[in-house]
Amino acid sequence: MAGSSPLRFADFVSPTPAAAPRGAATGGTPMHREPMSVLPETLEESTALYPLPEGELRRLDLRKWILNYVPKGGVGAEVGAFRGHFSETLLQWLEPRKAWFVDGWTRRGEFYGDDKDRLLTSDGTLPTALARQEAQWRTERFVNVERRYVEGTFPACAGKIDDPLDWLYLDLDLDLDVDAIVAALHVAEGMMTPKGILFGNGWWPNTTTAHNALFQAVTHFTRKTKYEIVAAGPYGQWAVRHRGAWRGKKQRDE
Repeated sequence: MAGSSPLRFADFVSPTPAAAPRGAATGGTPMHREPMSVLPETLEESTALYPLPEGELRRLDLRKWILNYVPKGGVGAEVGAFRGHFSETLLQWLEPRKAWFVDGWTRRGEFYGDDKDRLLTSDGTLPTALARQEAQWRTERFVNVERRYVEGTFPACAGKIDDPLDWLYLDLDLDLDVDAIVAALHVAEGMMTPKGILFGNGWWPNTTTAHNALFQAVTHFTRKTKYEIVAAGPYGQWAVRHRGAWRGKKQRDE
């Protein structure tokens, strides 16, 4: 792409060899897929072959309200970049000078199979390497942003991000339990600047759903730390900040 950064996937932090797809590890029977020796050459071709449902595209757009609580500029990161749809929105709205994009990508196997919502992966047939390529395609047009990509599982790969973060967006897997999410939040806490905003996806307060672990984890985290919730609710979005850093000098001295 003309004028884009020379960064390519050779510059990724190298992962360990890809693990077998979850279906194979658990004795499942994922659909038969032929190995894809040649990936699509353009984002347009990839999107046509593996489209996201219209409903999911609308929900991605409706997530944007949470960005009103995040200061622009600085250095940020997104955990769970996946195909780069929301990555693109983060760069467009927040205009950072540098951004990190983190995802498991090919560590999940050659195809997503049952390892992610099948509605998002064309019934599991989306190649993980193509999701990684799409994330780069969608972000590389922001030529004024220094971009870094880390292939790994958060928080295990957190040490590869060597910048204090002004914002960190967490889009964690919905099958994580409360303890795992709390542990991830504590690691994220140590990565932030004093006024950094920690925010993300997955806020479902309804206790009747199987996916309310993040809601429980964030509320527990704010009770046990000096972080406070500044916004949460619509379309699964939430944001927290360190309460002391955002107080005025007079309030801190009282």
